[in-house]
Amino acid sequence: MNTEKVFTAFNKEGEEILLFRKDNDTYIDLNSDNNEIYNKDDIDFSTLIHAKRSLNLKRHMLMSSIKRKYNKDRSKLVYTKDILFGVERTIKNIEETTVHTPLEIIYRYNWENVDSDYFNLFEFKRTITIDKSNFDIYTNLFDKKEYILFNSSVKNISKLPSFGNGMKYVYSNLTFAETVNESIMEKKKVYEYANEIRKHNIKEYKEG
Repeated sequence: MNTEKVFTAFNKEGEEILLFRKDNDTYIDLNSDNNEIYNKDDIDFSTLIHAKRSLNLKRHMLMSSIKRKYNKDRSKLVYTKDILFGVERTIKNIEETTVHTPLEIIYRYNWENVDSDYFNLFEFKRTITIDKSNFDIYTNLFDKKEYILFNSSVKNISKLPSFGNGMKYVYSNLTFAETVNESIMEKKKVYEYANEIRKHNIKEYKEG
C-alpha cells in the first residue's frame, strides 16, 4: 500500500480515523472491520493530514503493518502535564532599547503580539541550541507544525535567526493537566481533545 495515500482525520463525531484515499471523494477506514467507506462529506476535511506526519511510515507498507503501527502509537499513555495548552503568536511592531554597561551593551526588545484565533495543545519535540542559548521546540498536536516556545522563563529569544516582525512562536503558561482531571491519557484521546479545543476560539474561552 502506498502510504502517500494514507491520512489521519477526524470524523463528524470528533473521533480520529485512519484513512486510505481511494479516489477524490472516497476514503476507506483502515481500522474498520469491513473497510467502511467515508465519503468526503463525512469527514472533517480541514483535519485531513498525511499519516506520516505523526507516524514513522515507509513509502510502501502492508495495510496490516500500517494499522498496527497506528494503533500501537495511539494507545501509548502520555502524561498530561507534559502537554502544553497554548496559542500561536506572531510578533509585530518590535521596539529596541539599549542599556550601556561598563562591560557590554544590552539589547532589550518589546513588541506587540497577534494571537491566532484558537488555542491548541502542544507537545515537546526537541531542544535546539543557538549561540549558546537553548530553545525548546513544541509540535502542535492538531496540525503537527513546529514552534519555538516563548514565555517569561525563556531568555534570549532575540538570538533566533528568524527573530523579527512576522516571527511565529507558541506562548503557554498552562499545562493540559491543569485543564483536565486526568494525569495520564491515551495519545489518541489527547489528539481528539486537541481537535475539540481548536474548534473554540479565544474569545469564547475568555467569555467562559
